[in-house]
Amino acid sequence: MKNNYMEDPSFDKIVNLFNNLGISKDKCIEVIDLFNKRHRYSVETFYSKSLSLIDYLKNIGVKEDKIGSLLTRFYPIFTYDLDYFNSNIRRLSDIGFNKEEIAKMVTLAPTILAINNKVDESFNYLQSLGYTEEETKYIIKKAPSIIGHSKEYIKNRIDYYKSLGMSDKDAFKVIKRAPTLIKYSNEALDNRIEEIVKIGFSKEDIYSILRVNPAILALTNSSIMERLDYLESIGFTREDAIKLYSYQKTMFTIKPQSIKDKIEVLKECKYTLENIKSIISKYPGITTLNSDSIKDKISFYDSLGLHNILVREPKHLMQSLTLSKARNNFFEAFGMPINESNYRRLFMGEKVFVGQFKKSNNEIINTYSKK
Repeated sequence: MKNNYMEDPSFDKIVNLFNNLGISKDKCIEVIDLFNKRHRYSVETFYSKSLSLIDYLKNIGVKEDKIGSLLTRFYPIFTYDLDYFNSNIRRLSDIGFNKEEIAKMVTLAPTILAINNKVDESFNYLQSLGYTEEETKYIIKKAPSIIGHSKEYIKNRIDYYKSLGMSDKDAFKVIKRAPTLIKYSNEALDNRIEEIVKIGFSKEDIYSILRVNPAILALTNSSIMERLDYLESIGFTREDAIKLYSYQKTMFTIKPQSIKDKIEVLKECKYTLENIKSIISKYPGITTLNSDSIKDKISFYDSLGLHNILVREPKHLMQSLTLSKARNNFFEAFGMPINESNYRRLFMGEKVFVGQFKKSNNEIINTYSKK
């Protein structure tokens, strides 16, 4: 491509084509400059290759609004013969990925189009580690760039988590639960852990969280701070907020707005802010429950006069409303209505309940749930 390509009449056609994909003129020039350092196609040829490439990506299912980002993230894509890409596409299809899944994978990691004969190697190696076929497909779907990594690279990631004190089983679970972390080097992961330590979490907290919710390492500092700041804004100390997140590790997957919604629900149910702080502190898992489910459960327990019981023992919100209602109907049928003095029988573990009342949960639900 000649050096004065911007004076070529076809240059404006390229700019217009890229603009329609959300690529600015400056970014367009940057891509062409990078391309021009290694190749000497005419501007018209580059334009023609771009048209063919865009059509190809559309045909394999890549959404039009994703193509611009894909092209700018992997500019060497312009240099390949399109037939070269088809072997990996066919192999992914043969393994069992559908067209939509393949398109998403290409969008996430366009380099997989150009990595020849790597699909089977990565797939087989992950299965050799003990992942099932479905687990292997899940990992590749979420982190398709793994196809381009060597066995040694993948093993190195697993060894890294083991170096934090995890068993083989826990390390494998981390990869399965947060496949996207595979792209980070050991140094990058170390740095990420140190950044979270600076926020106030101990390394022991972080290692414990990683076993259950490794995605914490993919969160930005501002995202973590937003979660802690919100709890502080309603009266928790920073230390207490960190304890909550360390104890209820899945809370990191919940957006602050969702936690706000749960607090609003509790306010609507006539709990004071102090009550709410107590409930969340004792049972942070409430933040993971469905808002409508919380309302329905509290409404039912209120009807039994147990409003304050949930402040003292909010863990009872874990029990299904269907079981609670069925047990309540069972006790009413035998003249033993539930009240504040005997409410614990409503929440007995099944083994204890069977020992005392000779009825399993399924029997109670099947017999005493009102139709």
